[in-house]
Amino acid sequence: MKSSRFAWKAAVVAGALIASQALAGGTKYQSNVVDLGSSNATNFHLLKAGKLAFKSSTAVGSGGLVTQLVLSNVDCPMDPQGNDAGVAGKCGPKLDPIVDHVVELGISFAGLDLDGVAGIKYQLKQGKAAFEFSGKNSMPGNALGATITLVYNQPLGIGIVRLRTPGSDPAACDTTPLLPGNHCTNGTPYAIAGVVVGSDSSVNCTTDTQCSKTAICTAGHCTTETCSVDSDCNQGGGVGGTGQCGSDGNCCDPALDPTCAGQVP
Repeated sequence: MKSSRFAWKAAVVAGALIASQALAGGTKYQSNVVDLGSSNATNFHLLKAGKLAFKSSTAVGSGGLVTQLVLSNVDCPMDPQGNDAGVAGKCGPKLDPIVDHVVELGISFAGLDLDGVAGIKYQLKQGKAAFEFSGKNSMPGNALGATITLVYNQPLGIGIVRLRTPGSDPAACDTTPLLPGNHCTNGTPYAIAGVVVGSDSSVNCTTDTQCSKTAICTAGHCTTETCSVDSDCNQGGGVGGTGQCGSDGNCCDPALDPTCAGQVP
């Protein structure tokens, strides 16, 4: 993955020399933005799902792309700046907005899958988000700098998108592409772009083989196999598990998370 990052950086230098070409207008990608729920360890919570959209643009100076983040009910009563006038869902005082939160973008482009390649700063005021670059909930692609010249008339896949608290150095977000170890996207995530779905209690498992390699069938539901040592991960998926215990006490799969191997004995 590290070599891919440096290949991307080299491509950006070359991309700055590519002449601008107009994209066909109308192409749009849109996703819900949902709170991380029980995994959210921050003071920031989405009381209702937001929306994240990317739309191609033919407007001069737009960089061929417009990004829009719609959040309207962010709640943060436990944050030092808190909700405006103490009203739930109005995170960020009107006269003193909470700044430097980050939209972390992962993309797939030119055969490379790049996680966290860009960080776009936004502020929270009265529960709503506005990009710091534009002061609005939308901004043009040229805010990402010369990198955007790479995507003209090229397939661009928008991958994992996370909303994070400020990184240790917000100014690092002003450079793209971001490289491993950057201080822009090392804040804590509290929301992710995804699809909100319902539930169906009629769908159940009957054996471990119907679950993933990190899960076992318990009372009709696939549940993550817990562990304290690697040898505990020996049932998942009905195929003997993964043999790898994560530091959080749950079995993990090195094929999905390379850092999983060796976390515990």
